[in-house]
Amino acid sequence: MTQAVMSEMERNEVLDVMIANEQSGKLSDAVEGLRGDEREFATSLCAYADDFAIQTRQRVRRIIHQHPEAYPAILSLLRTVLKWI
Repeated sequence: MTQAVMSEMERNEVLDVMIANEQSGKLSDAVEGLRGDEREFATSLCAYADDFAIQTRQRVRRIIHQHPEAYPAILSLLRTVLKWI
C-alpha cells in the first residue's frame, strides 16, 4: 500500500483543525451547565459553542473529502496530535 505524503501546508491545516476540535470540546464542556438557561448571555454562549462545533466538524470532513488519498496519513497525524493534547 502506498502511504500518502502530506505537504507542510496540509499538515498545518490538519493541525489547525485538531486544535480547533480540542477547543470546541472544551468550549462545549464549559457551556454545558448553561444549557436550558433562558438568559440571553447563556443562550448566546451555547449557540456560539454549537456553531463552532459544527464548523469544526465541517472542516474535518472537508479535509478528508479533499484529500481521500491522504486519509491514512491524516488519521495517523490526528492520533499523534491527540496524544500530545
